[in-house]
Amino acid sequence: SLYINDIHILTDFIVGVEEKQIENTSLISITNYPNPFNSTTNFIITIPNELKSKPKEINIYNSTGEKIFSINSSEKLTASWDGKDMLEKPVSSGIYYYQLVIGGTTHNTGKMILLK
Repeated sequence: SLYINDIHILTDFIVGVEEKQIENTSLISITNYPNPFNSTTNFIITIPNELKSKPKEINIYNSTGEKIFSINSSEKLTASWDGKDMLEKPVSSGIYYYQLVIGGTTHNTGKMILLK
């Protein structure tokens, strides 16, 4: 207990403490090859073992920041994109960005070029 200006404060009362293991984000990476690509590019995800069971998603954005496609990669550490949007329409040549999301947390981003 601690007394400050005649106010009794309980200092040994703990409401709750949650321990959370912090993942080493330097062990997380995503790359794509080939880059630039013509029709299909492949992604390789590298993550620590403790994250392998978490849901993984690769989001793909156009140059204006609009999400055009999402790949669910929950079981695998590899994925591919065929250069089509969510409506299965081929996208035009240009620069696209990808983002790796693991368990709802964004970890890595990258840039790729589609050449037709």
